[in-house]
Amino acid sequence: MRWFKSLGIPFKSVLLTLCALLASAMPARAILTDRYLVGLKLRAFEAAWDAQTDEARRRSAAAILEPLTFTFLSGNLSRAALLLDQARFKLVEVPESNRWSQALAARVVKPLVDAKDRQVKGKLAWVYKPQGAVPEDANIHFVHNGKSLLAPCKVSELGETNRDFTVVLPEGAKPGSHTLYFEVRIGDQVLHTGKVPLWVIDNLDGCLSKLESLSGQVEKLPPSVGRSTWLLLHGRLKQATQGKDLETEYPLGQWLTELPGAAEELRAGQVWPKPTSPGPLWLAIPIGSIDKVVRIEGAARDGKTPLTCVVALHGAGGSENLFCEGHGALAPKLAAQKGWLLVSPLNGPNDELIEKLSAWHPIDKNRLVTVGHSMGAANATAWGARKPQQLRAVAALGGGGRAGKGEVWQKLPYFIGIGDKDFAFSGAKSLSEALRQAGNPSVTLKIYPGLEHLTVVQACLPDVFAFFEQALNK
Repeated sequence: MRWFKSLGIPFKSVLLTLCALLASAMPARAILTDRYLVGLKLRAFEAAWDAQTDEARRRSAAAILEPLTFTFLSGNLSRAALLLDQARFKLVEVPESNRWSQALAARVVKPLVDAKDRQVKGKLAWVYKPQGAVPEDANIHFVHNGKSLLAPCKVSELGETNRDFTVVLPEGAKPGSHTLYFEVRIGDQVLHTGKVPLWVIDNLDGCLSKLESLSGQVEKLPPSVGRSTWLLLHGRLKQATQGKDLETEYPLGQWLTELPGAAEELRAGQVWPKPTSPGPLWLAIPIGSIDKVVRIEGAARDGKTPLTCVVALHGAGGSENLFCEGHGALAPKLAAQKGWLLVSPLNGPNDELIEKLSAWHPIDKNRLVTVGHSMGAANATAWGARKPQQLRAVAALGGGGRAGKGEVWQKLPYFIGIGDKDFAFSGAKSLSEALRQAGNPSVTLKIYPGLEHLTVVQACLPDVFAFFEQALNK
């Protein structure tokens, strides 16, 4: 409960959230909703936000999302997906009569497909209860390379339950990356479309068996980034082949192809993944008894030149993917534009992270900054107080924790970004005031009118990177 308090959240809100968490522990409804599908809705909303420059429409969308954070944290993912769509409808023109179709989704159970049988199994479902009547003549089509693969499925037959489907890719589907589309149509009119990535693999079972045998050999190797990363990627591949839900579209086919050779390189004492490998990269950094998972994006890496590094810290319920795919995916774009490395760790920073990561690729330790959102903002503030000599600047968005007294609070420039509709508004203002009272001469508090806890990050990030550049150039 401590982090609620640090964000300035009223105690009543804490109780409501706990009640909602208990409710979410009740038996699940038939509606299929998970982090992956909510992530798709989030990215669709943020793309619409980025494309819409009318501030009045943006404020109207942001107002709908005021309860989103508590809705997500309570485990009510269907409600979270609905809120994101309702907010998106304020930004883009979706005819009201067609909005019911946006609640439909298709989810492939196993995205790795054997080239011999070419079978794709999945589920059709409502992400949330459709808002409005469903026309009797609405159908769902599955399309690959412009051709329908299955007889149309009547939407009215779905009811309120998930429905399994199996489609077979055409003969001659070559190994590699493919995309399966599902379309909601009335006649020839397409109301809604979605896509599911697939990877067609020659002798899939044989490839998986080979990796399983190699995993035992890799486990016996001395601790290294390569060993831990190999085991991380193999573990996520196994989850995908077992039909377990993954939260994002990992490059599974690429991993399946690369891991056998990577195992040989590691056994030969070579560095893998190569520091020059293109992003996004997922690494596991061995630190003590744990492996710290990070996602690497931003600037191209030559393996030799020390890079300015931005460490992006996600909030509660997030992951290493959030700053790279959410918030308009602005953080990796802005980092790449400036030639900076973006490092996004899972579950906060670690005092040894930068030292360990520097052994894989040089980091300019005189040019290290951090940005965090919500609980990540509190983590960023705590890091700045604990190890002020490590950082050049801190950006706290939608929160920030508490500042104390003493010299450690005077050393670093702070950027505090908050929407005036954010439930953490009072906490952010208190942090700003406490830093100034501690004698910090460089505190920027920027309030974004009409924005709440989620939308403020996308609005803040260009200001954050400009703030970092100014702090680094002093």
